[in-house]
Amino acid sequence: MDKNSLINYEKLAEFDKKMFYEKETFPFASFYELLTPTSFQQLVSDFPSIEKFKKNENLTRKYNQRPHNRYYLSYKKSIEKGDNLGFIKHEELSKSWQQFINELESIKYQQFIKRLLGVSPFDLKYVLHIGINGSEVSPHCDVEDKLGTHLFYFNTRQDWQEEWGGATVILGQKQISALNPDFSDFKTKTPVPFLDNYSFLFKNVPQSWHGVERLNCPEGKHRRIFSVIFETPTSVSKTIKNKLEWLLKSF
Repeated sequence: MDKNSLINYEKLAEFDKKMFYEKETFPFASFYELLTPTSFQQLVSDFPSIEKFKKNENLTRKYNQRPHNRYYLSYKKSIEKGDNLGFIKHEELSKSWQQFINELESIKYQQFIKRLLGVSPFDLKYVLHIGINGSEVSPHCDVEDKLGTHLFYFNTRQDWQEEWGGATVILGQKQISALNPDFSDFKTKTPVPFLDNYSFLFKNVPQSWHGVERLNCPEGKHRRIFSVIFETPTSVSKTIKNKLEWLLKSF
């Protein structure tokens, strides 16, 4: 492994794809120390300040699901003039986060994702989220254009306690037909480890139900995650939508 790399590529090379697809709920993997210990600590220290984030509050969600109230910061390579709250450019990131983005766009990492998810090509989207006391991510499946997501968690046992919540919960065996279920409407609930250098990678399929239960943490404490989202390329997505519209008009 390159001693200057932030990502431990040996873990990716050794990963068992078969185990990824044999899960009872949906394809996923939990990685421990996919980031080298030194790079993880540096990225934790350099995590962008909450002052740069924009707060999502009580936004309407599809199927009347509860809103996901939290702070977000979207990465953009270039931003037009105007209100840039909630967006951050590459040059505004610390050197460690700039290198992290560069490695996520490297051939090594992207080839791993293409082989694992069985997709090519894809667009990349990066979003940072901060959860505070009372924040939650109600049970949901991601939109169809999302092919998969890799969540990197940036909390340690020095700044966060497990009893405050914060784990992504894998949900299985939904007991109701409604598309706005609660956590209690699933027969199985499996929390994913998230403290001290874990990440969680999953493929988006129709049964990829997941969420984060309401946080119960002291004021001033923050749940910090970084989402790497793999999306259907815009050009491909538009082509599919246009074909569907044409087919509907033909009936």
